[in-house]
Amino acid sequence: MKFSFSNIILFFLLALATSCQDQYTICEQNKIVQTNVRFYQKNGSLDVLTAPQQLTFGALGSGTFLYSQATGINTLDINLNPGLDSAKYYIKTDLLAPADTLTLFYSTQLITLSAECGNLNYFQLSNVKTTLNTVDSVKIINARVTNTSAENIKVYF
Repeated sequence: MKFSFSNIILFFLLALATSCQDQYTICEQNKIVQTNVRFYQKNGSLDVLTAPQQLTFGALGSGTFLYSQATGINTLDINLNPGLDSAKYYIKTDLLAPADTLTLFYSTQLITLSAECGNLNYFQLSNVKTTLNTVDSVKIINARVTNTSAENIKVYF
């Protein structure tokens, strides 16, 4: 097999182009890390994604709500604080029903993308608790909270 000088140059250019590709695409990753919570009702053995009649939801004690008497909301994406190990939320699914609290317990893991792209905080859910006024139960589906927007928690009412 005979290699010409132009074939060798072409080989090095292709090697250089492909070796640098990953270094730059890693910075294009989604950098939003949120816990995905979805609302369900049981229908026999099926879990049916359902929007509460009127959803009021926010961090307990903050005085502000992410949603206030909103309709048509069956999915929440909430932020966790990497400086804490738990978060407590106010949740009301019906105007006339009593409110519930939803408490998430978690640990934080710092993920370094690269020196140029920075860091992300991933979370590991260890437990979730709720009061049972209108909420029937809660379940952790995917304990690892990353930048992939996967469902993490099911709330049944």
